[in-house]
Order: sequence, then structure tokens, then C-alpha cells
Amino acid sequence: MIQRILLPLLGGLGLIDILTTYVGVQAGYTEQNALLHLLQGNPLTLLLVMTLLKVVAIVGSAFLVRRSVILPALVLVGLFAIADLSNMLTLL
Repeated sequence: MIQRILLPLLGGLGLIDILTTYVGVQAGYTEQNALLHLLQGNPLTLLLVMTLLKVVAIVGSAFLVRRSVILPALVLVGLFAIADLSNMLTLL
């Protein structure tokens, strides 16, 4: 049951993280991640790199969830949720 919920939840939280980070960078906020900070000048590259990183994390989690290893996916949900909350509070 929880396995069916984890992957859509990860996808939704990942999408929210990408969108809030993009909006924040466009509003003039600085990205704290060193790699993404270097890409702030080029919004398209920033979006592509962030999307690629999220896809790799979600695919890795999906592989582990199929093998009944749920803890890494739960940790990733928590990290995505914290990042989303932080981004949203920054944008207020």
C-alpha cells in the first residue's frame, strides 16, 4: 500500500521543489547548493539539471521500493518536503 503512494508523492514533491526553486531564483534569491548556484545565470540549464537530479533520485528510489526497501524513499520524501517548505517560506 505505501509503495503505491511513495512514487507519486516523490514526483509531486520533486516538481514543487523544481518550481519553487526556479521562481525563487527568478525573484533574485540565491540558490544554496553550490552546483545549482553556478547555473543561476542560465535558467534553462538550471531547470534541466534540477530535473535530471530529481529523476535520478526518484528512479533509484523506485528500484529500491520494488525490492521492498522503503526507508531510502521515505527519507527522500522527507528531504523533498523540507526543501519545498523552505522554498515556500522563503518566497513569502
